[in-house]
Amino acid sequence: MVVVALFSALPVFSNTIIVTNTSDTGPGSLRDAIASASAGDSINFAVTGTITLSATLVLDKNVTITGPGASILAISGNNSVRVFVIYDGVTATISGITIKSGSDRYGAGVTNSGTLTLTNCTISDNHASIWGGGIYNIFGTLTLANSTVSGNSSSLYYGGGIFNQQATLMVTNSSISGNSTSSTEGGGGGIANYLATLTVANSTVSGNSALSGGGLYSYGGPLVVTNSTVAGNFATWAGGGTLSLTALTMINDTLSGNSALYGGGVFNDNKGMLTVKNTILAISTGGNCYLASAVPTSGGHNLSDDNTCTSFLTATGDLNGTPPGLDPAGLQNNGGSTQTIALLSTSPAVDAIPISPTNYCMLTDGITPVATDQRGVTRPQGPACDIGAFELQPPPLVIHITSPVNATYLINQLVASNYSCSDSVALVSSCAGPVASGADFDTASLGTKNFTVNATDSAGNKASVTVPYRVIYKVCLLYDPTKAVNSGNTIPIKLYLCDATNADVSSLTMVVHAVGIQQLSGAITGPVQDSGNANPDNDFRYDPTLGPTGGYIFNFSTKGLPTGTYELQFTASGDPALYAVSFQVK
Repeated sequence: MVVVALFSALPVFSNTIIVTNTSDTGPGSLRDAIASASAGDSINFAVTGTITLSATLVLDKNVTITGPGASILAISGNNSVRVFVIYDGVTATISGITIKSGSDRYGAGVTNSGTLTLTNCTISDNHASIWGGGIYNIFGTLTLANSTVSGNSSSLYYGGGIFNQQATLMVTNSSISGNSTSSTEGGGGGIANYLATLTVANSTVSGNSALSGGGLYSYGGPLVVTNSTVAGNFATWAGGGTLSLTALTMINDTLSGNSALYGGGVFNDNKGMLTVKNTILAISTGGNCYLASAVPTSGGHNLSDDNTCTSFLTATGDLNGTPPGLDPAGLQNNGGSTQTIALLSTSPAVDAIPISPTNYCMLTDGITPVATDQRGVTRPQGPACDIGAFELQPPPLVIHITSPVNATYLINQLVASNYSCSDSVALVSSCAGPVASGADFDTASLGTKNFTVNATDSAGNKASVTVPYRVIYKVCLLYDPTKAVNSGNTIPIKLYLCDATNADVSSLTMVVHAVGIQQLSGAITGPVQDSGNANPDNDFRYDPTLGPTGGYIFNFSTKGLPTGTYELQFTASGDPALYAVSFQVK
């Protein structure tokens, strides 16, 4: 008899451990949670603030550490110890924390030899005495996503922000800024790549400094930079933006404002392969390109604002000595997770990469489209893609209203409306106001009104623009305002309210009320003085014999008024406007 035993795989359960205090050690601390965790466990936080360490946190098993946010939870090395070390063979994920103030010979913030993912983290103000101020990735695989590496430094050699040695580093949607290494010996103020693989995508490398490769430095391994901004970096010697002594590929990047003695934008030497495609090189001190013994290739549709790249920027669509049309404000928050440099609408980089009949808005394989810009904005936004990391978004629907304007109109005044709608990316499917463009807009009644035009396009975009305007009475005078009376005499101010055609719209039920006087030729103001009891409560008296069908009279006393030109201010019921008529006193 044969007995067959059947076994089913047992599920592997992971636990979630909660950190409940900011102590360095003891129950509820992060250190205790890491020590207590089994492989595959998760660590969360029920606390915010700063955890100050007296010794490095060691990750020697697979673990996920999820913080509440880098702005509210920090783990500090207290400028005396490294913050994290991840051992070989370990897979770890850390998110939502700040790693700061670490100190060590190398990798003061993080040293990784395993497989590490850092997401939504800030690595700041860490210092290494040799290399890898913020992060040292040695023999490991590191993914840095939606994170910031800033203000880190190394005193010697490589990688003020990150040193990637014989390892793999992928940087996406992140900012590498304000990091530094030695100005006399160091390379890679932002990131140094040594005998390793480095890819940078949808990220900004800015304000970093070193002896060479102020922003990025690569030796002995490939460096690929796509849809990224490299700006304002500085190298004492060479490669302000990037220095590569190996293969460097740049696609849809914007390099601007970098500086070095040689190759402010790009320095490539040691027979390194250099491929540049759909990229802006501009405003560099020390020249946009310094090639030395490089083997450069243009993928076409690059723009350089000087002539240091002319030896190889000779492919289709390449522009040399051409102003780039970058926003003079430089790096700004233009949307997305990182700062970018916007294109002006007049930039020659706008719509400069054709997509038909041949699509040049591709990676170097000629197959994969570059579907978005650094911010995640879809490419193209117009008939073609833009050069560089920024795709200009013209407003899809624009409504132009030239009449009415924000002004005052008379009742029953005939004024033609004028408006139109335009769209840069789709067909306008509707463009409608209260009346058709060219027809008279509403002035049939008093008050503040709104003229609103709504538009839609074939892509489903909608827009609306409103112009406010006001409709008031016209005042038709029944006296001569230029005829002066002697001070102390009474002026019978007679008028009727009319429309734009002078038609009488006065009525017995309308109250016209005098509110004050103002001397136009001086600074005298004062109350209304009626003559006798002809105008009780300072109201004009309605007289059906005045004007075409009726009007108003106010017997104004000029007693005590010196010589000058005055105006009498008044209101009419149902109308918030303040009206005025003038008179002369001698």
